[in-house]
Amino acid sequence: ARQQGQPAPGAGREVAVISDPEGTASLCTIWLEEEGFTVKTFSTLAEAARTLPPERPITLLIDLYAGGQEALEMLERLHLESRVEFLVVLGTSPNVNILRAMEDAPPYKVLNKPFSREDLLNALQSSRQPPAAKQDPAS
Repeated sequence: ARQQGQPAPGAGREVAVISDPEGTASLCTIWLEEEGFTVKTFSTLAEAARTLPPERPITLLIDLYAGGQEALEMLERLHLESRVEFLVVLGTSPNVNILRAMEDAPPYKVLNKPFSREDLLNALQSSRQPPAAKQDPAS
């Protein structure tokens, strides 16, 4: 619990949330707003891509299966254009290799469903920290 006078963890941070059919995004929006984040919701990734200002990268929260392959290509483009500073992917996948590949490719963080409010906040907190250097197994 936050002490009185202590700033909210999300104070001054914006998160774009892409809606999903399961309603997970709606719950995440409530959690994030309660923690002081400014949340912008979009019905599709394409809508977010058209709307998000290119001069201010944003953290993006999206379901793994929202939009399929087209969405993955759009996410890659947005990242290359430096419009997404960090991406939290929500979901489960029977293909664990997909999730591992995303987890190892900054700026991604994968949250497997089901996850808690604390899991979400920890994922967003990790977006403020530089990725840990990979250890060289030979050393």
